[in-house]
Amino acid sequence: MESVGLIGLGNMGAAIAQRIRSASFELSVCDVCPEAARAALDSGARRAASPAEVARTSDIVLSSLPAPREVERVLKKALPIYATGAIGAIASELGLDWRLCRGIAVIGRAVGLVGHICAVDCQINALP
Repeated sequence: MESVGLIGLGNMGAAIAQRIRSASFELSVCDVCPEAARAALDSGARRAASPAEVARTSDIVLSSLPAPREVERVLKKALPIYATGAIGAIASELGLDWRLCRGIAVIGRAVGLVGHICAVDCQINALP
């Protein structure tokens, strides 16, 4: 079974964590506010000490973060681990703007991921 890592357990991240655990996936979680992870931990998730640890211990890494600055900060820690082949996929639910996409590309190029990064803008908290 694939293991899933989730970085960010605010309103959206907590709901995502609940769905992942209800589907019986192994889940590692990390949030800057340790108390935000309580419900996920109570449902059987494992606490990771950092985004890098989530990346090292998960086949798939998801993030649910409040702003592009946080996404970039997390990806700077996760993409080098992705380059080792330890992670199968990285996805973020935050709508990505061109500046962040360019920043992700620069980080990816620095760790040897040219041609291996795919960003999908999957904003899930907005109505049409």
